[in-house]
Amino acid sequence: MGKEYGPALDMFVDESRTFIGVMKKASKDLSIVIHGTGSPGEQVPTAEEIALYFASNKQMVSSHFVIGRDGKVVQCVSLQNGAAANCCLESGNDPYWDKYEKGYGNLNLCTISIEHCNNIDNSLPLTDAQQKASFELIQTLCLKYGIPVNRIKT
Repeated sequence: MGKEYGPALDMFVDESRTFIGVMKKASKDLSIVIHGTGSPGEQVPTAEEIALYFASNKQMVSSHFVIGRDGKVVQCVSLQNGAAANCCLESGNDPYWDKYEKGYGNLNLCTISIEHCNNIDNSLPLTDAQQKASFELIQTLCLKYGIPVNRIKT
């Protein structure tokens, strides 16, 4: 059982790969960002394989949580720290993010990231197990941090 989220398997990346201690400052502004892994190859990787990638990739990208196609939840970054999944806005971004980029300069400093294991173009629908695990995790995070539904973004 996970130390910060009970159902999760803890596979934390080294803290040097995170934004240490920044989430407390953002507590009133926290948003949840839901991603798909966009993983290349024939097989969709497991949540554990994505966690191992986060622990060693040269780009130093990471996410707080990864949810496998089997519904397994793996936590990779402590909820005290910022993950490296959201950074900066791109052209055509959702205007919702403009004030947070102005306020924080980097969206990793005010977001909790959840990756869902998927294929290269993220075209697979969530499995029932993945959807159930995702809803339970999001509900727990929203209750724990007072995050309203309108701050859950894809």
